[in-house]
Amino acid sequence: MLENTVEEHLVKSVEAHGGRCPKLVDIGRRGFPDRTVLWPDEHGARMIQFIETKCPGGTVKPWQKRYHDDLESMGFVVLVIWTKEQVDSYIRDWAPAKWK
Repeated sequence: MLENTVEEHLVKSVEAHGGRCPKLVDIGRRGFPDRTVLWPDEHGARMIQFIETKCPGGTVKPWQKRYHDDLESMGFVVLVIWTKEQVDSYIRDWAPAKWK
């Protein structure tokens, strides 16, 4: 399974459950997570997590880990997802209840 297969499954799954999953870039610094997940709630949209997708057997590079640590130190959730099954589990655990 390729990394882009996992990433595409993540995007489609999040959008199917009412969220958005844009690919953002931090120009000038490597390591920003692959996707930013935005879930709606009763007060409007709120950002919940940053997702790094990897293929099974892939590795999180040191510069990615540093970026993830920086985001987590500010209180953000950063998840690394390796398989389509983990995407499905993520959706079960994090999608807003009214869209499940």
